[in-house]
Amino acid sequence: MAPGKYMVKDAKAGDQAFLTSTETDILGARKICGDGGQSATRCTAAQLEAASRKGFPATVTLEKGVATKVAEDHPAGGGTDQGQPKKVYWEGVSHYLAPGKYSVTDDGTKKERAILTSSKTVINGNGWICGTREKTKRCTTAQLDAATKRGERLVVKIADDGTAVTIDEQHN
Repeated sequence: MAPGKYMVKDAKAGDQAFLTSTETDILGARKICGDGGQSATRCTAAQLEAASRKGFPATVTLEKGVATKVAEDHPAGGGTDQGQPKKVYWEGVSHYLAPGKYSVTDDGTKKERAILTSSKTVINGNGWICGTREKTKRCTTAQLDAATKRGERLVVKIADDGTAVTIDEQHN
């Protein structure tokens, strides 16, 4: 397609043409841009255009036919430690990308890492995601979506494949 014009292919919803604008948030995981790690990397329109010639899996958020966000889906994989997935903790400000897809900007390194949830992810709240400060409560992904849209501070335990094992609020 022409520069700034793209096509999303969805097995359920069919093909959907869309445009980008200077306001489109473009996040890469390897194929658009980025080092292939779990960090969501901000990309340029030129990088999106080059990558779109080959195609890549992504979540595209549209508003009236214009993409507000293009978030490349993160590749599965990663190493293991004695047969168990390695775990990593990230602490910092959360960002909503799409349902079940988030990022956290680490306080120390200022790097942003994409986080995926699964049906096994445990989401704990103490007043920000859900629940009260006095009692920890299990939260839903819908409640996590709302909290990350507000930029709440989280502590996330992540497996190598980028899937969150546990998500807790970061109260200082």
